Amino acid sequence: MGSYLPAFLAASLLGLFSCYGFEACGDVAEEIPNPGKQIPKAMRMTIYIGVGASIFACAALLLAVPDIPAVISGQAPNALSDVLFNAFGSVGTKGVAAIVMISFMSCVLSLQRGNLTEGLYIGLDYEKVYFV
Repeated sequence: MGSYLPAFLAASLLGLFSCYGFEACGDVAEEIPNPGKQIPKAMRMTIYIGVGASIFACAALLLAVPDIPAVISGQAPNALSDVLFNAFGSVGTKGVAAIVMISFMSCVLSLQRGNLTEGLYIGLDYEKVYFV
């Protein structure tokens, strides 16, 4: 029996991506009326919808497992692959995996862009403070 650390880290990363997108609400702050009220409300709604969609997807995948005791005992170690293969076939499973990977890469790149933009703004603020 191996370590559960990789599974735990993957699950925590999935939790991060389920709450992704709320920072984009701040990007449109100067384009909407009353941003002090609208932006926090939009951020909360983004998190609520993301978590709700994640719970729905998780429940759907759990309910699609035909033999849960076999998964718990370790007789069916790849339950997700089995569920996807039974639902979509071999080509459909590869398509779903490709879509999921593209989505994760999009999330990672967007988070990196946000971090770089914030770093740029912080750098510009320091430049104004120290060189004016």
